[in-house]
Amino acid sequence: MAGGAETMVAEEAASFSEQVAATTERDVLRAILKREYDGLPLNRTALMRQDRALHNAILRVFRSWDQAMRAAGIDPDSVRCYRRWSRRTVIESILRLAVEGRPLNAAAVQKAEPNLASAALRWFRSWDEALDAAGIAPARWTRRVPTWTRERVIRAIQSIHAGGRSVSHAALRRNSVTRAATLLFGSWDAALRAACLDPETVRLHREPWTPDEVVREIRRKARACEPLNAKAVSPYSLRRRGRVFFGSWDAALSAAGLDPAKVRKSKSRGNRRGRRRIDPGMR
Repeated sequence: MAGGAETMVAEEAASFSEQVAATTERDVLRAILKREYDGLPLNRTALMRQDRALHNAILRVFRSWDQAMRAAGIDPDSVRCYRRWSRRTVIESILRLAVEGRPLNAAAVQKAEPNLASAALRWFRSWDEALDAAGIAPARWTRRVPTWTRERVIRAIQSIHAGGRSVSHAALRRNSVTRAATLLFGSWDAALRAACLDPETVRLHREPWTPDEVVREIRRKARACEPLNAKAVSPYSLRRRGRVFFGSWDAALSAAGLDPAKVRKSKSRGNRRGRRRIDPGMR
């Protein structure tokens, strides 16, 4: 019985070997196109793992992997795990993005197509030079960051104020104007005075906090995934009144239904995950 089973296995193996040996170029191309149609990878590593018979047949029937892909009407570069970049392929990729209406400023490409951005800097002296080689005007896509001076900061503050917007530090948050003002004038208040504005008249005021308002604001910040660890929470008055009303910031967090330990832990986790899990009961 055992001998009969071994004979059957040997016969099946032999017939399979004969089938592979008899594979024609047409059979190989049909198999390649079927994988493409099914959305399966066509790089050599994937086929070695998923369909070794087809992998071996490709190498037997065609002189190279690239030749097999081209015979099937497939660009070999499009199926590689690691694309082979050249000046030509960089330019072609830039033009493809342009045709698709994608943004071509360096920051957008670095985020969406990091491999292209890296290859462009290997083959060209700068991203602008790569755009120029592709026949695209770099000035259209290069966003210049202004060099701040004391005069420019003053004009920016006066322009914001003249437009009816608040120029309090709390309203503007931390942006390039407030950062430049702090560096050039020493403080935001000093920059406001230089712009002939009284810091006290433009500062945002609010009614004194109540315990309920502290709890509501903590919950709102939690839903919005804003930082709630003691060192990062803003405004400072919220943390100060939370400590006054509840004895400590941890106690204020607990009163809002949050676990202080998880809030502290999320400080380091937040940079990696971006958003913090919220207790469903708080929604």
